[in-house]
Amino acid sequence: MKQILQRLSATIVFALLCLLPVAAQEVTVDSIKYELDFWSNTFEVSGYVDGIKNAKIRSVVSYNGKDIKVTSIRYPGFLGCTSLTSVNIPDSILLCDRCFEKCSNLTSIKIPNGVTSLPSSCFEGCGSLTSINIPTGVTSLGNECFGYCSSLTSINIPTGVTTLDDYCFLSCGSLTSINIPTGVTSLGRMCFFGCSSLTSINIPTSVTSLGERCFSYCGSLTSISIPDEVTSLGEGCFSNCSSLTSIKIPDGVDSLSDNCFSYCSGLKSVTLPHSITSISSSSFTRVGENTPCKLYIDDEFDSNLLGKDGQSYYNIGDGQFVVPVQKIKLSTDNLYINDGDNFQQVQATISPISANNKVIKVTSGDSTIVAIADSGKFVIEG
Repeated sequence: MKQILQRLSATIVFALLCLLPVAAQEVTVDSIKYELDFWSNTFEVSGYVDGIKNAKIRSVVSYNGKDIKVTSIRYPGFLGCTSLTSVNIPDSILLCDRCFEKCSNLTSIKIPNGVTSLPSSCFEGCGSLTSINIPTGVTSLGNECFGYCSSLTSINIPTGVTTLDDYCFLSCGSLTSINIPTGVTSLGRMCFFGCSSLTSINIPTSVTSLGERCFSYCGSLTSISIPDEVTSLGEGCFSNCSSLTSIKIPDGVDSLSDNCFSYCSGLKSVTLPHSITSISSSSFTRVGENTPCKLYIDDEFDSNLLGKDGQSYYNIGDGQFVVPVQKIKLSTDNLYINDGDNFQQVQATISPISANNKVIKVTSGDSTIVAIADSGKFVIEG
């Protein structure tokens, strides 16, 4: 019994010792701090020495005569390191949230090939970063990953990426164009918000939804092609895109949310499918304010969504629109008038039926033979 109690006591003491905190072992090499994880016997990058400019992270660090592997950058990493200008990361290293956030003088960085995702706010606020190459193994870009990278002009997104999270390129004011790879299924909330220099963007057919305020305040965006597969446009999706001149909504979309195209002051034409069943009163705020915007619809479109019918334009909320005549069909393609006939009638059918101006002007190719009065009456000579 005494031996059993002694063994039990030894086990309890050992367990308690395991629970005691182990003093962290930190090593500094080339102004980079590495901390040893005793349980995994690996090093993590834990910080830096103030004033570091060029960071070259090691794949192994010597400790007590042994080379120990470095596996990751631990939070806060290089957060707020304003002196940092370049970083070289070996392939074995994983990144943490906010690891290079607010490194405002960082101009170049090599992302390791072993990385499969770029964590949240990974490069947020890196205002001097002009370009970055993302390795092919990356499949997702985290929230605000490149937010406020105000000097970023180009970025290569590999084909394996399937997710662009919220705020991914928020306020990247120097970004002029971007190619989204096939495989991405949705663009997150405010994904390209405030990309004021963005003039064009290619949205692949794999995308089915555009998040809330996704392209809001993209003031240089003149045109965008929304693929037919898209079924949802988030609130304020294109608001304040002042240079956008035309937009065609795909057939799968059934509603336009609040502020979807509000303050798109340059919008001259909008094409809406008959699948639309609801339009928010603020969808087109201030659109067509000076010159009514042309609205292209077909006869199956629900005319009740057009608001009050005026002689010169329709009101959709605060937006003003004219519905142009798109097609005129005559009851006959050829008109034959026999000698002695006094009258024949030709009927014209106008489409869409909601068109504002249904006046048809008829002209003659040879007025010496056929003269046409303002009333539309034909006078035939000869």
